[in-house]
Amino acid sequence: MSDKKVFNTYKSIWIQDLSTGNYERQQKQKYPLESFINSLAPLIKPIPKVRGLIPFLGKKAQGADFYKYYIDYIISGNRGKWTGEMEAVIKRLHELGLSLKGKSILDVSGEPGFFASDMRSLASKVVVTAFAKEVADAMIEYLGVEALKYDFNNDILSEAVNSSKFDFIFVRYAIGFCEDLDFFFKNCIKVLNTQ
Repeated sequence: MSDKKVFNTYKSIWIQDLSTGNYERQQKQKYPLESFINSLAPLIKPIPKVRGLIPFLGKKAQGADFYKYYIDYIISGNRGKWTGEMEAVIKRLHELGLSLKGKSILDVSGEPGFFASDMRSLASKVVVTAFAKEVADAMIEYLGVEALKYDFNNDILSEAVNSSKFDFIFVRYAIGFCEDLDFFFKNCIKVLNTQ
């Protein structure tokens, strides 16, 4: 019996690792209706209620390119669903008898960086990672945070942070994209301040 399960969708092949429950996505080279939609595009574009089919059924950026949309939020300062993140985390940690005051924090895949930006008022050091280098660069430029590019599946965390040590490591929304949790957790231990 295989330890992987494969799901074939319109745009991607999803591979689930049954031992961890995590997924890997592989974009299809060609979508089933791509040629058809591209041939109709000149006719569809002038019709407002129908032209939405073009991006919906056509090729979209995937991988790191897909996540560049964070740059718009960073530049505009529009926090949207990221409003109140720091307060929620502080409240939860307080319930556990923990404080971030004066601590060093690593926020893994913490795009768009508002949490890291807010945490600077409390912590001694905050570093945030982003899947796309352009997003990390935007967080540095517009939010003034220490940010760097890091990919769970292609980078080594201890190398990415240049062997810096942290009191807290947050991975709040992205852990499902990590294909090798054991390797990631071993690297977290390497950069965790245990004193």
